[in-house]
Amino acid sequence: MRRFRKMRKPGRRKSISNIKDDEWIKLKQTLAYNLSSYSRDYDDNLEIYCNVIDSNELSRIIESHIFPDAKLDSDIRGIPQLLEAVKESKYSRDTSTIYNELKDFIRRNDDQFKWIITRELQKLLKQKKKENFPIPKIISNLGRTYNLLDEELQIISIHYLWEEWNVLGQTLRGNSASDSFKTISGLCNLSTSHYAQLIRIESNLQKKGLIRTHSRHMSANEIGLSPSLLFAINSGDLNLINSGLFKEIRVSKYKPDQFAIPSLEIDFIISALKSNKPVLIAGEAGIGKTEFAYAVAETLELSLRDLSTDSSLYSNNLSKSTPQDRILMIRVASNLLKKNKELLLIDEADTILQSAGGFFSFFGNDGSYDKGELNTLLEDMDVPAIWITNSIERVPSSALRRFAYVYKFPHPDMNVRNRMLKEKLAVVSKGNISCLIDSITKRYDLTPSAMERMITVVNTAVESNSQPGSKSFSDTLESYLDTASKGPLRHDFRKLPAVSESFNPELSSASISLNEIIDRIKKRTKLGKPSRLLFEGAPGGGKTQFSLYLATVLGKEAIIKKPSDLLSKWVGEAEQNINAMFRDAELSEAVLILDEADALLSDRSMAQRSWELSQASEFLQGIQNFKGILIACTNRVDSLDPAIRRRFHQKVTFGTLERNMINTALKHMFPDIIFSTSHIILLENGPFLMMSDIANAAEMLDTEDSLRADMVVTEIIENAKNRDMSKAIGF
Repeated sequence: MRRFRKMRKPGRRKSISNIKDDEWIKLKQTLAYNLSSYSRDYDDNLEIYCNVIDSNELSRIIESHIFPDAKLDSDIRGIPQLLEAVKESKYSRDTSTIYNELKDFIRRNDDQFKWIITRELQKLLKQKKKENFPIPKIISNLGRTYNLLDEELQIISIHYLWEEWNVLGQTLRGNSASDSFKTISGLCNLSTSHYAQLIRIESNLQKKGLIRTHSRHMSANEIGLSPSLLFAINSGDLNLINSGLFKEIRVSKYKPDQFAIPSLEIDFIISALKSNKPVLIAGEAGIGKTEFAYAVAETLELSLRDLSTDSSLYSNNLSKSTPQDRILMIRVASNLLKKNKELLLIDEADTILQSAGGFFSFFGNDGSYDKGELNTLLEDMDVPAIWITNSIERVPSSALRRFAYVYKFPHPDMNVRNRMLKEKLAVVSKGNISCLIDSITKRYDLTPSAMERMITVVNTAVESNSQPGSKSFSDTLESYLDTASKGPLRHDFRKLPAVSESFNPELSSASISLNEIIDRIKKRTKLGKPSRLLFEGAPGGGKTQFSLYLATVLGKEAIIKKPSDLLSKWVGEAEQNINAMFRDAELSEAVLILDEADALLSDRSMAQRSWELSQASEFLQGIQNFKGILIACTNRVDSLDPAIRRRFHQKVTFGTLERNMINTALKHMFPDIIFSTSHIILLENGPFLMMSDIANAAEMLDTEDSLRADMVVTEIIENAKNRDMSKAIGF
């Protein structure tokens, strides 16, 4: 049967000599006598009796009841060895030697000696038996600390001896599950029903994390003290129950309102914690969830106790910890927390929350457990606690409902990233790099953890290479960003969509001028109204670049979403992605740009599958409720769903270049080449031109050593001819 692992941490566990102390001896003697009422196995009982009787008393019984008969019977063997053991035990006061010789003596001779010795030892133990259950001092102190009942202290005492007293443990483990249950409850001076009530999963002892079970089966062999409690009792110091339980205490440098979180959401989180209810914060890794928890604790004037993620001290398996080990840690921590003074943080709670309900059992993983245990834990918690996880997708809905508030932590917006980067760089940079910081936050989407790693590495690199001619801090920083944005962790150093350096808004053949669009957006924003723009036109007209430029002029971050970012092969996931897109854009107050929108907002009358209808409906609802700036770019405006088209406040058409714009566009893209009138006329009378035709020509001819005007004109005309105006998706 499975049993609980004893604490065997190198250098941390003391000898278990405390069970040989007088107060434990008295308890062991009482148990040894009581055990005779439940077990008739003389071999097991004799060893237990010998273990708790003083060596002198044991020697006296042997001398009185064995040696006289041995002198009369020459067939009795082993007398010299037993006599020598008796003498040795009187000197060493150790009963182990005499018991071994006594056992060997009984084996050689008739079992009547076993019966005689056992009977005499029972008589002696009856005289020593205490009327009241003797509770050792350290267990009594535990009772006062945790406000435990006498019956609960008896259970802890007996289970401790079961774990640490090998003789008793071997005896009980050798019994059947039902016999062990009856025996252990009897040793606790409790009926089996009362004992079962006190050790069930919902019991006070389990809630406080003092005992634990391997299963929901009511078997005494599946129940034991928590490893942390065993460690504390063995060490003689109850303060060690929380050894390794919490991380080092620190304070936050921020306030909750410095994060990109609406004030109303912060108020809800704080109100839930004030009512001593758990709060769940979910969000991608490295975006500041933990730091926000520390900031909330500062606002509440509470000391935040960050629960350790190392559950090895609370595990029964030396090689691997389980979610239940951390649940045990949470129970212990909840009871050790100082009321109205401390806040509990349970970071990296993904495994605990996602393993409930047996999800991982489908993959052959034994780390899953009954979700009822998690639900009970959440219901029992009466201290303020913040749980942090990266995702709530696989968390049972029954567990989510037991959190007072669940919040999806947003990705830091440009303003938050800019402020954090300035604060972090101010510590290591000596010069004024405000312009560099502004540039970085506009070009890169850095997570807070990425900033920490970047600054540490760059600062070390600069200090290590302080020779003349070495790269400056700014140059090293730029090099690091360029390299990191292409590496395995590029999602932490994501390059943001940016306007092309060659883009000129005056060369965009838009039906409405840029200034007019900006004025309309600002007017609606001032009135607290959203702005929804539909940019339509042939491929290559500059719709996407115009959208990015518009976001730059408005001083906002741009979020571009393409069909590949939202659509999924899994049923229902696309709808979740669409919902998250609108939520994140609104929280960060960014300009949301839907590129190739015709693939996302197609006419529902043409839908052939149910998921196409559900996606269109999700978009329709999202567009209607979105309170920010939305721009949808499409090459085929007629293919959009009519209901969705009506939701846009302004439609802007991007056409081909007008004749009077061609010469200006050529000078913009080819400033070093002189084009003749004949070249201009040739382009004006040729196929319709888009700005992309000229831009692509500049890119293709960029490496030519002796570039001539006729070569440029030929390349532009060729691009225009090859461009298929009927394509649904262009470049």
